[in-house]
Amino acid sequence: MQIRQADKHMQTSLHGIAKRAKVAPDHRFGNLFSLLNEENLCWCFPQLNKKSAPGVDAVSYSTFEVKLDENIQRIVEDLKGNRYKAKLVRRKYIPKAGGKQQHNQNQSAPLRRHGKRPLGIPTIGDKVLQKAVALILSAIYEEDFFLAVMVTDGVRDHNGRLLNSARISIAVVTDG
Repeated sequence: MQIRQADKHMQTSLHGIAKRAKVAPDHRFGNLFSLLNEENLCWCFPQLNKKSAPGVDAVSYSTFEVKLDENIQRIVEDLKGNRYKAKLVRRKYIPKAGGKQQHNQNQSAPLRRHGKRPLGIPTIGDKVLQKAVALILSAIYEEDFFLAVMVTDGVRDHNGRLLNSARISIAVVTDG
């Protein structure tokens, strides 16, 4: 699969979605699921961080790339057949900048480690799909977020915290 051809299609689709979202804010988009195809997922792959850590399947960026077409095809077939299930996320503890993690009685023992915070690392295949979905949702909601920031009556206090900021909620609805 050629990434250059997908580049034009995905960018054109995202531009069209963003334009429609701006012109008709109440428009309900249908069939966005069709954008999660092999062509567009292949376009999203090079946008991932090549140095990112592998997930629970231990497949690195370069290993995934060797059989890119096959890997992407499997993801799309699972999506279209309603069989796709994200893999478990690999848990890694990394040093916490600036001190100790706060103690909470409700937290499990591993989360109470001093100076560490948990990091979840998805598989490369899941990252590709997450990237595609993020691009689609960004095209739809970018204008809404921009307008919300423009009309918010938020004021920063002396510690830099935003007070009285507008709240935005997004509901993701899927048709089964």
